[in-house]
Amino acid sequence: MSADFDSTKGASFADRWCAAWSAGSGQGDFDTLEPMYTKDEDVPIFDTIEPLMGFRGYADMKSSIYSGGQLEGLELERSGEVEVKNIAQGGAVILTWPLTITYTLPGKSAKAVPARMTQVLERRDSDWLIVLEHPSTIISLEN
Repeated sequence: MSADFDSTKGASFADRWCAAWSAGSGQGDFDTLEPMYTKDEDVPIFDTIEPLMGFRGYADMKSSIYSGGQLEGLELERSGEVEVKNIAQGGAVILTWPLTITYTLPGKSAKAVPARMTQVLERRDSDWLIVLEHPSTIISLEN
């Protein structure tokens, strides 16, 4: 099994992804994000806000996510180590890490929400592309 995608590469990927989603006043920097995602139309991409069933493929996500002024601001920051699990004889990796997602809705104060990210990246030629993405927000059952 190839282990050329290690925790250092995983942290770099996660930080670049967070920075790209944090750019653009709540819209994300799609020029940076586009080469990080596969263009397969059946790739499941989930988000922490609507739609509940997520998106099917990068083009679906790009055309509708956070459109129409749904957010005034979005900031994502990795808040812990990135765990990397190489699978499929080194042809894919699972990345997991904690992060803080700060949403700013129109006319409201920013709200920081703890979350966990899971991404599956697949090696396509010499690139590593997101083929599945799922953030999970963390809620306290005590409050």
